[in-house]
Amino acid sequence: MSAQCARDLDRRGPTPAQLEEALETLSLPLVAKVPRSARGEGVHLIESRADLLAYARHSEVLYLQEYLPITRDLRIVYVGDRVVSAYWRQAAPGVFHTNVARGGRVHFDDIPAAAIALVEQVARRLGIDHAGFDVAEVQGWFYILEFNPLFGLEALNRQGIRIAPLIEDYLRRAGGPADSDPDAPLAA
Repeated sequence: MSAQCARDLDRRGPTPAQLEEALETLSLPLVAKVPRSARGEGVHLIESRADLLAYARHSEVLYLQEYLPITRDLRIVYVGDRVVSAYWRQAAPGVFHTNVARGGRVHFDDIPAAAIALVEQVARRLGIDHAGFDVAEVQGWFYILEFNPLFGLEALNRQGIRIAPLIEDYLRRAGGPADSDPDAPLAA
């Protein structure tokens, strides 16, 4: 009997057993995501076993999540120690993605306080000080789909919110030098 080191194996991506486990764990349809992507790029609706197998052939990492039957989600922006913006992202008719970059529409009305409270609690517990949280509401329950420090600014711009001064204010309050020169070189 011989063994091979992982570097010697001619295999990248999920194994057939991992694909079967994913299908047993998550029901179809499901959502597949490419790690470290933004703007809805790399997010795929997987509706069949064949879709999953085709997706997996081109993926080194299998990042899957439960599909939630929604046509809109919340983007809640957390900077420093507070929520600075929240808005609904509504998918275009017949489109899976709610991302503004993919045609989603933005609405600022009727933001649930419970969703904001959830994001505040999670951000504090995890030590997150800069992220856009994507939150879905299904049957009165809120689900955090993901959070990402690289979030779009279009809706914030519409609200007249400039993110840089908010970050600077937080850094100063968190113990940064109050009179530092932002153009000065950083000390080694």
